[in-house]
Amino acid sequence: MKRILLIATLLLPLIGCGTFSTLKTIVDVTESAIPIIQSAGVPIPAEVPEYVAAVANCIGSQTGTPNAQQILAISGCLLQQIAPVLGPGTPQKVVIVIAAINKAVSDYLAQNPLPPAAVPTPRAVKPPVPLSASDAAQFEKLRTRAAATASKAHSLAQHSLVTK
Repeated sequence: MKRILLIATLLLPLIGCGTFSTLKTIVDVTESAIPIIQSAGVPIPAEVPEYVAAVANCIGSQTGTPNAQQILAISGCLLQQIAPVLGPGTPQKVVIVIAAINKAVSDYLAQNPLPPAAVPTPRAVKPPVPLSASDAAQFEKLRTRAAATASKAHSLAQHSLVTK
């Protein structure tokens, strides 16, 4: 637990405009993927909307008061997501939006990497400073949008235009 508090304390300087800007980019591109997938006109592998849902859910599934530990949790979740392999015949718009999601995820992970496992624990660890009210409100809006996108993408994965 002390290691998590130390990590969260170290991350606080990173939780400024860059992190929220990148989170917003992830939410924006996952949202934009929904109508693109819906209008593809050809069957899309279920892995495509499932990936979109999983990425959005990394943000949308966070609960409680927004805090620095959630930024760390999002990084851990995003590291576990594997982009689908898009085969021949995949509409170019789908290829482009999946590439945009991949880039946004990579940018976020570059800004908010998980710390190495061997981070020494100091003797006295201060609890992390909570996010400002403005940052917490911004994070909450992104979390709500991401949860809605994840839900829509899950529905698309079960839709008849998507192949299993």
